[in-house]
Amino acid sequence: MITSSLAAIIVCFNKPLGPCYASDLFEPGSVWDVEDLQMYSGPNPTGLDETEFLVSAQDDTDSNPVLCRGVVTLNAHDVSRLSAVGTERLQVAAKSRLSEKLSEWGSASSSKYRNPTSLKEVLAKEEVQVRIEVVFKKDLAAAYSTRRSNDKVMKGEAGIRMHSAKIHPGEKPIRHTFRVKSLHILCYELSRKWLARYQLRDLLEVLKDHVVDRNPEGFIDVYCTLHADGTLEDANRFGSEEEDAPRRPRKVHKAEIRHHLVAHALWLLAEQISILKYSQRTIDVVAFYDWFLEMMEERRKAWDERPQDKWGWEPGLSAKEINQRVQEECSEDYELDITEFGVADALRGSNFAKRIESTREKQLASARKQAKADSLRPTLVHTCVLYRPLYLALTSFIRFFQAYCDQLETTTNRLLVQSIPKTSQERTCRPAIFDRRAER
Repeated sequence: MITSSLAAIIVCFNKPLGPCYASDLFEPGSVWDVEDLQMYSGPNPTGLDETEFLVSAQDDTDSNPVLCRGVVTLNAHDVSRLSAVGTERLQVAAKSRLSEKLSEWGSASSSKYRNPTSLKEVLAKEEVQVRIEVVFKKDLAAAYSTRRSNDKVMKGEAGIRMHSAKIHPGEKPIRHTFRVKSLHILCYELSRKWLARYQLRDLLEVLKDHVVDRNPEGFIDVYCTLHADGTLEDANRFGSEEEDAPRRPRKVHKAEIRHHLVAHALWLLAEQISILKYSQRTIDVVAFYDWFLEMMEERRKAWDERPQDKWGWEPGLSAKEINQRVQEECSEDYELDITEFGVADALRGSNFAKRIESTREKQLASARKQAKADSLRPTLVHTCVLYRPLYLALTSFIRFFQAYCDQLETTTNRLLVQSIPKTSQERTCRPAIFDRRAER
């Protein structure tokens, strides 16, 4: 039962306390869930599309630190993870907030609940949630985790992991980790490309074990097959979770899947070519590179015919930006460049195409080596079949000769034993056949 005083407390803490700096509020190294995340670069709002890069930012990127604001919800168990300074500040803020509502608690004295005097007493009431607006400086790159990721911080949940750090000269940095549960609407709009890229890569990770050559069309065919029979995770979940019978998944056309692959193919190539070990890559970068060059022509044709569809283009691009890119792609000296994604210096500019050709040569050399090994295998089999009778005859002869030697040794030992004298006097004498002086 929620009494009038308890209802007043709930209303009292609906609005978040703060803002407070995370470095002052939380214990170092602690992990917190944050909601309604906002990001700012200087005074301007920003998002993950503008702050995240594969390796390092470009030289002309805004160098302002990224400040984040979000809401953290506290319960009774979280009080022990607050720092001493943070506990004191929240106590003051909670008492100040409660004093504002004190005049509205006329029936509090006769209520089941007495007026709380501390933050612990407020959090002890299960119906009350204390929300705090926290501010922190973004440190390190944001990470996208899925349910299949072995991420101990995310605990098997899908979401974004971010880090903060406060650095004092000569002291160890104070770091915190945040699990981002939701983004502010403006931050989400500025993060759509980043989210779509990693969601696509996660999907390809699921499909790669079912694709033989790991080329784009192979991924598309496997996705259509697995999606049609409901094999993919959450493929049948279209209604509420309380429904007993899941609905049949809608039919997905290959053109729709191909649109998403083309839109993010260049970033996917940049991300995968940055992985040096071929065995750790999700896709065949050479096959994707050749396929994307063909799809660029299809994308330009689709834009000329149906500009309202924006088929094959990344989300968030305006018609003016698309027209500019089309003009660049049609120029004679145009070449694919992945510098915008923040790759290493060895992959920037024309080095990207050189790395692709180098990878192609390595794959061809490996294929020739494997073909040579496959061609030698029938020859070895034929040789073994041809010389098998000789091998069996030689093996039989060796066994016969070994048996003959064993029998000859046994007979020789028997003759030597029979030639030894058996009387006591003769046993003390050495047989002449063993005495070299007797031969003289």
